[in-house]
Amino acid sequence: MNNSDQKKLIELENKQEKGMGGDGSNLELIFKQFLDWYKDSNLSNNEKTLWVKNRLNQIKKARQQEEQIPLLVVHILPKNAFETNTTNINLEDYTVILLPMLDGHTGDSRRINYHGILYSETYSNSYTQLYRNGIVESVCDNVSENKRLYVHQIEIGIIRMVGDYLNAMQNVPDTSFDLHITILNVEGFYFSLPRMLTKNNVIDQKDLYLPCITIKMSSETNIEDAIKPAIDVLWNAGGFPKSLPINAFY
Repeated sequence: MNNSDQKKLIELENKQEKGMGGDGSNLELIFKQFLDWYKDSNLSNNEKTLWVKNRLNQIKKARQQEEQIPLLVVHILPKNAFETNTTNINLEDYTVILLPMLDGHTGDSRRINYHGILYSETYSNSYTQLYRNGIVESVCDNVSENKRLYVHQIEIGIIRMVGDYLNAMQNVPDTSFDLHITILNVEGFYFSLPRMLTKNNVIDQKDLYLPCITIKMSSETNIEDAIKPAIDVLWNAGGFPKSLPINAFY
């Protein structure tokens, strides 16, 4: 259950407590509101989860010849991305606005395609796809070298991507979005950290599916704090109890 679901549940619980003080006539309405919310929430979340799972399977299949190369895959899904009345983005606006690659480059190619707008690089297989319903899929194959995984660069890339997304989506009416972070093909890799030997702490999972994070669509959102639960799990996979800032190694 994400943060917005928890808040809604607390709100309905408060309504129930107030209703219990009278003759209980409000309880039926409150219960109906709960069922409606629960049904809508689960349908929406399931649809988004299945979509991400399907895309990850397609990415794996397309990159099956590159199984030794770690891939950082980030999916950003607006709250109402799959609703029938979703407001499509204006593609003309995004031929000017640049969404960067996860490695920090803005890409040297962008073009309108069937799904929306594709930003890509000619020197690598990294890309960022902006879908017309506001979803973003970004894939980066430049996060490792010789069994070393650049964990801090991964975190910085995600923070940058989310920040640019918040700026780019200011006119989209959604109030929040889900962030899915997946790192593929990392079994046997270890973190590349300054002044620390981590070869004994190799990752023992082939793929890392980090916890989904729901982030408020606001300029006041602290992105680093918002994604920390997912980043902590990434560091757990590398043998650390929690994420550490880069200045902790100097």
